[in-house]
Amino acid sequence: MLSSKQERIGQYFSNKKDVKTAYIKLKAAIEYAESYPGNQLAVARLEKAEEAFSKSVKDYWGCEATQSSIDEVKESIEKISLLRQKAARIKKDKKFLNLFHKTSLSSTEREYLEVRFAAYGFINPYAAEQFLLKAGLIN
Repeated sequence: MLSSKQERIGQYFSNKKDVKTAYIKLKAAIEYAESYPGNQLAVARLEKAEEAFSKSVKDYWGCEATQSSIDEVKESIEKISLLRQKAARIKKDKKFLNLFHKTSLSSTEREYLEVRFAAYGFINPYAAEQFLLKAGLIN
């Protein structure tokens, strides 16, 4: 899981509309530049997107934002978006959630849960429970 500081930074900046749009444009520019490495248009687009992202972060963080802090924001937003995607995938898996709440399980149900734990990247049921609590999928 993420450290609480990184979570807070990612959640704060991913909820800011202009930072989020700048981040989305930056990710698209990175993907485009990786697809066409020798293309000058791709390089220019990437530079413009990086400038827009750093400007939007500096607008919220103030003038003391350094390149390392901007990179930290970028990593935090990326990790938060991955966690949100993971939570959305789990939320769609109704069978997994129903079995997770069930107290007595048959052997096939236990096997299914173990397979789903591995598929979602959880080491043990406690880690899954902590993630589901943070994501608000269980009470």
